[in-house]
Amino acid sequence: MNKQSVILCIGIVIAALTIVSGGHSPAAPAPAEATAEGSPNDACLECHGPFEAIVSETADYMMESGGEKIKSNPHRYVPHASTDIPECSHCHRPHPVPPAAPEGLPKPDAEWCYTCHHTRDLKCGGCHEYSKDSGKI
Repeated sequence: MNKQSVILCIGIVIAALTIVSGGHSPAAPAPAEATAEGSPNDACLECHGPFEAIVSETADYMMESGGEKIKSNPHRYVPHASTDIPECSHCHRPHPVPPAAPEGLPKPDAEWCYTCHHTRDLKCGGCHEYSKDSGKI
């Protein structure tokens, strides 16, 4: 099965689940395993990518950090010093293909960032020693 067939199958399954659930997108499934053909994000980035464009579009995103709102882009490599793109489903729920009207799409949720930034402070290094060069705690 080629990449386009897999993407089409995923879209059909999501659309069927949306119809069965009364027009609402189902909750995000468990993260998919990467295959030899690509990563779980390939279907998302096919329409919404490339990742660098998403990073550019969300550069002014405001997030909670240390009890205040700061500008912090949620579309980051994780770990930040790597070039690993986190799975889209950590923050976004899948939508039907073609998508419903924008007002019917589920809102993204950046709570996943706080699994590492557990003190809800996005400025790393406050509770663990952090090497900015290696991106390791």
